[in-house]
Amino acid sequence: MILLLPMPCQGPAASKEQQPAPSGPAHRYSLTFSDQFSVCAMTLAHIRWRDSLVRNLHHQGNVHAFMLTDLVLLDRGVERKGLVYQNTGNPDQFMVTPEEDREVVIDRKKSLVGTMGCGGVSIHPHPRGQMIVCLEPSPCGGIIGVDLCCSHKWNVEPPVFTNSEVCWTWDAQGPVKAQDRIQTIHVFVALCDNEHQGIVRVPKELGKGDDPAHNLYWGARYGVKTFLSKSQDWTVVTTQKNPSNEFLERIILKHKRDRAYFVADAYRGDRIKKAVADFLSAAAGNNATTLELEKDRLGLCGGADLVAYVGHNGLMDFSAEQPAPQKGAKPRDVIVLACKSKPYFQPFLSQSKCRSVLLTTGFMAPEAYTLEAAVAGWLANETAGRIKECAALAYNKHQKCTLKAARNLFYRSEK
Repeated sequence: MILLLPMPCQGPAASKEQQPAPSGPAHRYSLTFSDQFSVCAMTLAHIRWRDSLVRNLHHQGNVHAFMLTDLVLLDRGVERKGLVYQNTGNPDQFMVTPEEDREVVIDRKKSLVGTMGCGGVSIHPHPRGQMIVCLEPSPCGGIIGVDLCCSHKWNVEPPVFTNSEVCWTWDAQGPVKAQDRIQTIHVFVALCDNEHQGIVRVPKELGKGDDPAHNLYWGARYGVKTFLSKSQDWTVVTTQKNPSNEFLERIILKHKRDRAYFVADAYRGDRIKKAVADFLSAAAGNNATTLELEKDRLGLCGGADLVAYVGHNGLMDFSAEQPAPQKGAKPRDVIVLACKSKPYFQPFLSQSKCRSVLLTTGFMAPEAYTLEAAVAGWLANETAGRIKECAALAYNKHQKCTLKAARNLFYRSEK
């Protein structure tokens, strides 16, 4: 039985001051759901604050309101109060806020403990601490993003559920990648080329394969360089002109929160066959190299964690060889943004035993907003289905197509 009664609410801030979080290499949390517990009543003032927030932020997606309960969180055996909230629209869901950036949502009915998902879920605590409002883009499948029981990159332990209790472990440093190492995304961009590629012709300035500054896939508004340079998540570290005979420019960006770098190479339009071959080789884990940058070591080609290809589907025009795996090579996670990349690229990727994070099933515009959304999901350790959804939402937003069409356009591995 759950009692929905008004209760004196001092908010989580006061409780945290009275009982500070214990230090140590890892936290072990447990939460017991008593037969009777109290929940702050949602008053008219709360409703007005929530509605004002939604209105001022021009939010058009889903809105979740969590109200403070008197449930007690055990943090390695230490009682901590004022940290557990219940979803007013789904009483089986609870938000627990032990520290900033360590919030989780518990779904008792589904036996899930997870973090906030990709796609822009935001958390907005009420000034008095009695309520937390979560704004979720719609549709995005719920506010639980990464299920801690299926995480393969984070230092976590699968949650344990009983009839009245849930326990979970999360590394004290939060969502840390394995061994806290640098993650590198290496992108192979074949510049759009009216003359040397079998494409529907684009305006002359956008289709010059030897002019990256104005190229559709690089310097144009939604090109990789221009779009990512203006991203809220990435900062440009450096650009390099003519770093090789094959590609005309390289841009390196650093993520503003995660320990991750984004390296993109703009291949000449008439070198598209080389761009595809280099991508397939990197996907197989071959030719792994490193780059020293700002005291960090970045893995490139087969040494990158995620490799991507962006541009015209050259395999529609020419054949490619299956790269032979080099000794010690480990297949990479891959993204291919090109028309019908699944039927053309997947046979090569499957033979190399790559994990296809995102491929396409039809004709599409391989522009950088889709790449940004998919990479964000990958960095957040989202499931394959969630990454596909984030890519579809971005494509739907910029292409003004139906969401159903955008979803049908993308394919992801079941892994």
